[in-house]
Amino acid sequence: MNNILDLLIENSEIGITKTFRVSDRLPSITIRPISNKELGELRNRAITVDKNGKNPSVDTSKFQAQAVALCTLEPNFNDAEAVKKAKVISGSELVNKVLLAGEIELIYNEINKISGFGLEISEEIEDTKKQ
Repeated sequence: MNNILDLLIENSEIGITKTFRVSDRLPSITIRPISNKELGELRNRAITVDKNGKNPSVDTSKFQAQAVALCTLEPNFNDAEAVKKAKVISGSELVNKVLLAGEIELIYNEINKISGFGLEISEEIEDTKKQ
């Protein structure tokens, strides 16, 4: 096996997390990356169709709230007691109830970053491609 695959296999079980402060009104939160499997499941649950049952599209707000509920470790938006106390039925509904739209988007964007989205090719690789 090559060294890159060895390194990836060795580090595949390492829990990546990130703790950051969202806004002045919120304490620090801790998030984790989203897996490929989870990403597909969330997209499928966020699909909506028109009145005729056609033209499927992903409901971005629903998708983002589900991702935030799933990947936020602290606070745990899926905590059964918190969901019950807020009089909602799911973690994503709790996210929508207690966070501002911009806060949801900011957290979602950070989840994307630690999940590997938005990475740029390093200069070294780019230089190699030009040769």
